[in-house]
Amino acid sequence: MSRVLLLGVPRSGTTWCGRVLGQTDQTIYVNEPDGDTEAFALPARSGFNGPPSLSIGQSAEAYERLWRGAFDGAGRPHSVGARVARYLNSSASSAERFSAWFDSDFTPRMRAVKRLAKPGELRSDFLNVVAKSVRAEFTAEWIADRFKPTVVLVERSPMNVLASWI
Repeated sequence: MSRVLLLGVPRSGTTWCGRVLGQTDQTIYVNEPDGDTEAFALPARSGFNGPPSLSIGQSAEAYERLWRGAFDGAGRPHSVGARVARYLNSSASSAERFSAWFDSDFTPRMRAVKRLAKPGELRSDFLNVVAKSVRAEFTAEWIADRFKPTVVLVERSPMNVLASWI
């Protein structure tokens, strides 16, 4: 199996690149498994008090499960608990999710997400996986060392990134 880790900053064209690469034969595209809207990203990133930061060789069990699932072409988990976690996470306000990423004091809703969320389930209907992240700025080397993907870095002019927000 071929693994690709697609990295960039938000609004840099990574989603477009990931979707294009994901259209190739027997390839699956996994969009931001560590992103703000993915339920299992909350327990996986919990305890870092901000963006995860890992050095090569460091242990991070839940974060490793998140990326292992991504590189296994993770489909959405179908257990009732995982579906409830997805619903609760998607219905949380941006402020509530943001607070959960940076604080250890979770609201009852975000505590339930953290407890119920599961990593994606293994899929076997592909040969290649493209996993994209705009939140791996301090873990890219750790991910590359642990899973040995081909790393593709998307660069875009900072002025164009700023213009895309307007």
